Amino acid sequence: MKILKFDLAKFRWANKYTLTILCFIVWIVFLDSKHSIVKQYKLNRQINELKENKSDYLIKLEEAKMEYKDLTSNQEKYAREKYFISKDGEDVYIIE
Repeated sequence: MKILKFDLAKFRWANKYTLTILCFIVWIVFLDSKHSIVKQYKLNRQINELKENKSDYLIKLEEAKMEYKDLTSNQEKYAREKYFISKDGEDVYIIE
């Protein structure tokens, strides 16, 4: 029966320092739940999506402010155009 010998002399790079660094890298990349690189990548991607959404919401906010300003200054005009409200005896014709 032949016994296999494991000779560390063939693996000069496999000392305690490189093995410790390798274990640390594996821990940080995959196993650490708070600071893993995979999780950091996902969080950065989510941050970028939220920044894009922020600009969209700022545009919508400006539109809402303009509409509110128009509503407060011209309530009758706004009601006639938006909701087709008319006075008694008036006919409303919608032209598109």
